[in-house]
Amino acid sequence: MPDKLMIVMVNTDPSDPAELGAPFFQATVAAAMEYEVEVILTGRAGELAIRGVAELAGILGFESLRDSGHPVGCGPTHQA
Repeated sequence: MPDKLMIVMVNTDPSDPAELGAPFFQATVAAAMEYEVEVILTGRAGELAIRGVAELAGILGFESLRDSGHPVGCGPTHQA
C-alpha cells in the first residue's frame, strides 16, 4: 500500500478558493492517515507560498497542514 501522496498544483488561481480547497483537503486527510504528503506549487499556484496569501484565500485544510507539526517549507530559497 502506498505511504506517500504528492499533489502538484500548476497555474491554479490563488484567488479562486473553489479550485484550491480539494487538493489541500486531500493532503490534510492523507497527513492524518500518517501518509508522507508533498504539495508542489508551480506557476500562479506558487503565490500561495507567500505569507498571508493562503489565509486570505480561505483554503480549507491549509491551517491544519501548517499547524500539523509536519515540516513545511519552500525549498532551498525558503526564508523564515
